[in-house]
Order: sequence, then C-alpha cells, then structure tokens
Amino acid sequence: DKLLDKLAKGKINMDYLTGKIRDMNDANKKNRDPNQPFMLWKGDEEDELNMRKGPQHIAAPKLPPPGHAESYIPPDEYLPTEEDLKKWEEMDPKDRPHGLLVPKKFPNLRSVGAYEHSVRETFERCLDLYLCPRVMKRRLNIDPESLVPQLPKASDLRPFPTAKCIEYRTPFEGDNAPVIRCVSPSPNGQFMASGASDGYVRLWEVETGRLLRSWNLSKLVMGGSDSNGSEAESVKPVVSLNWNPNKSHHCLLAVVEKCAVIIATGTEAVHDAELTDALLVAARKGGNVTNAKA
Repeated sequence: DKLLDKLAKGKINMDYLTGKIRDMNDANKKNRDPNQPFMLWKGDEEDELNMRKGPQHIAAPKLPPPGHAESYIPPDEYLPTEEDLKKWEEMDPKDRPHGLLVPKKFPNLRSVGAYEHSVRETFERCLDLYLCPRVMKRRLNIDPESLVPQLPKASDLRPFPTAKCIEYRTPFEGDNAPVIRCVSPSPNGQFMASGASDGYVRLWEVETGRLLRSWNLSKLVMGGSDSNGSEAESVKPVVSLNWNPNKSHHCLLAVVEKCAVIIATGTEAVHDAELTDALLVAARKGGNVTNAKA
C-alpha cells in the first residue's frame, strides 16, 4: 500500500493517518530545529514542498526606460534654469524630478563623458534589491468563464408589462348585461364605438376606458314611442357598426333592424366638426352634395 510505504520511509506518521493533523508540514514545524537556518521573510501561506530544494529565484524588477531628460540632446523644456538648479541643490536627491541627474545638452554623442553618479546609483540599487523582500505570488488557475455571472433572460428584466388590459364597463339596468354585438375603432385609434343588444351605440375612450357618449338607436328607429309588446320584443339591437375611414369626419354608420343611422360623434377638431355637421344637414335636406374630403 502507498500509505504503508510512506510510513516506512518516514514521510508520514501515525498522527497523519489517525487524522490528528491534516498536513505533514504541521508536524515538521514542531520537530524543526531552532538552530537550523530559515527564510527571514517567509510567509505561512508558502508551500514548503517547493522550498526543499532551495529558495526559488526571483528576478529583480527592471529599471524604467530612459526618458527625454536622459538624452544627450534633450528638448529645451527639459533643460533646467539657474533658479531650478538652486532649488534642486536645496532638495534631497530623492525629491528631485530626475534624482542625481542634471539634464545637459551635448553637440554629439562622442562629447558625452562618463556619468559621475553611476557607481552611487548602482550601489543604491543593490541595497534596495538586497534589503527589499520579494515574494513570488502564485497565479490562481481559474477559468475566466466561471467568474462571469450568468445573465438573466431579457424577458425577466422587463420593468413594465408589455400588455395592457382595460375593462370597458357597460352601464345597464336590470339583472342581465347587454351583449356587445359589434365594435369599431376610430381611424386614429383614440376612440372606439360599440353596438349592444339593448339598442345603444356607445362611444369609448380607448386609453382610459371612459364612456363619452351613448345613443339609443332602438328608440330612434321605433319613432320614440313605447310599443304595446313586451320590453324584450320592443328593443332592437345594433347588428352592425362601422367608423368613417376619413379622419377629418368622425361619423358612425350603425344598422338597427332595417334602418341605417349616421351619427356625428363630434370628436374631431372644431373646424372639421362644423364641416361634418354642414354636410350631414345638407344631405338630410336632399340634393347632390359633394366634398373632396368626404
């Protein structure tokens, strides 16, 4: 067995097999010799298995690339004036814009001499690399697609309903409501007319469901007089209803029994309403009435 082989070689112990410790690194920490050298800036999160063959080599950070100020022919805006030189002398080298370097202009590259602060800057960089702790951070092997949250469907994100239900309540007397026999919308879609079995033509506002007007055509067809029969037989239903397709003249054509009735709703503009009334009055008197808009 592999566990018995590791136990015989001393890689694991009985505490690990019985579950008292979860990792052999915990047992190695207890049995470690305090006089044995160890890493000064070593964190507990580091994997000790990778450190058995010695510390891993960590490359030093690269220096930033030289800019315009380090050029042997820098632009004039990078050349310091006498006032700038006096200010730089009073400042600490770390606070200066270019450190120990003072930008200078040379006629050619052959005229550039050795940099006087090269040894000092190299020595300070070695001190920084020696004293500054550096730790190799492991990259997590994570699938990028698992980090992207699952987006909900577009239908679930709608903050408003896509359909609107409007109830048009028909007023009636008695126990049984009248049956709607026909419906016709206006050409502009703002109004709607309905014809019912009680002989009424009702005008509705589509967006609000408000009843604007109603006309009793059954009573009109019967001449406005009460019949001798029963009430159910005297009521003539509206069997057909249609709106004028011309948007300028809001008229309804309703059919009750054998009669056709034209109704001016008056829902159009004032000028168009007056023209519609004039045409209907002229048509009622008789004669040849023509209108390009009608």
